[in-house]
Amino acid sequence: MNEAGEKVLSQIDLKKMSNGNLEEVAALAVDSDLFPFQSRKGANELAALIRQPPYHQPAYIAEHDGYHRVDYDGHVIEFFVWRDKIHMFGDEPSPIALRILLGVATYPPASGTVEQWKSEVGVYVVRNPYMLIAVLAGLTPLLNQAFALPKLVLMFVGPSSQGKTTLLRVGQSLINSGKNIETFAGTTKGIELKLREHSDAPAFMDELRQADAPFDLIKLVFDIENGANRKVSSGAQKVVQRGAIRVTLVAANESTVAEMTSGARGIKVNEGLAARLLELHIQAPHGTFHVLPDNMTAKQFAEHMKLATSRVYGAVWDTWVHSVAKNASYIRNGLDKNLALFEEELLEGLPVNNPVTARLVQGMAAW
Repeated sequence: MNEAGEKVLSQIDLKKMSNGNLEEVAALAVDSDLFPFQSRKGANELAALIRQPPYHQPAYIAEHDGYHRVDYDGHVIEFFVWRDKIHMFGDEPSPIALRILLGVATYPPASGTVEQWKSEVGVYVVRNPYMLIAVLAGLTPLLNQAFALPKLVLMFVGPSSQGKTTLLRVGQSLINSGKNIETFAGTTKGIELKLREHSDAPAFMDELRQADAPFDLIKLVFDIENGANRKVSSGAQKVVQRGAIRVTLVAANESTVAEMTSGARGIKVNEGLAARLLELHIQAPHGTFHVLPDNMTAKQFAEHMKLATSRVYGAVWDTWVHSVAKNASYIRNGLDKNLALFEEELLEGLPVNNPVTARLVQGMAAW
């Protein structure tokens, strides 16, 4: 604790410290207002204290936001990292110290309350099925890793100026402002880096056709759904294992993947893509909207939702993280009992004779 009563967390590399590099130790002395140690001699004394056995307590350092699981000495420790805070599953205290690495990516603070989001955004979601699908797909990534739920990439497909971006704004308002929606403009590597910024969260992106190499993005669909680690070459020509992409992608485009790849030489769309990507074709009475407010046209409604999702956002995800962590055991038991029933309800008695459709239905059931 510093003099202001604030908790100061510092990460110190013991190897560097033992080799005489005391930069991190000096930073701890300054940040914590440890005035007697704010000199070269003092830094050496503080380093000696840190090296003493009582300070060597086991700790887990969370290097990303989202879900974490730690297996330690017969204990299973589960928690979410959200807005630089740890949200434990259940009420049991952790047997080891849990810390968050400085600089972990986070989102801007929420604007408004859950009740405000319901009254300004949610009231329209319940009347418009495509909006509801965007919201359900947006909420699910928090559950995927924690509860081993199947992933599914969602893409809204339809002509221009039909309101597809509005669906993305509504979904994004769960966690962030809906004012600006990222597009696929850029390289495949750049888009992949963008998707890796956060874990166990939704990513809403528009205009697949704007990507420098749209066909390469098909690989990302497989990486996202499989949660696979990727082997890449570093600048030193070494193979580096890169962590899995742990987001749920919700996208919009004017054409399907098959239409984009038709006639392209050397491009083959595998059947497995259909098990991982749900292309939802827009065909509501008013573009993407099934029900409009009495006093608005579809264009006016889209502008209204842009303003609403720019004004009220983020509070739903705050509540969602807290609620899922607190009720994790109940949720896990409920999914074990009911997920298969959800699949049956989606099929409505229709037989499924191929694994591609079965896998697609599993992803939809998770929503």
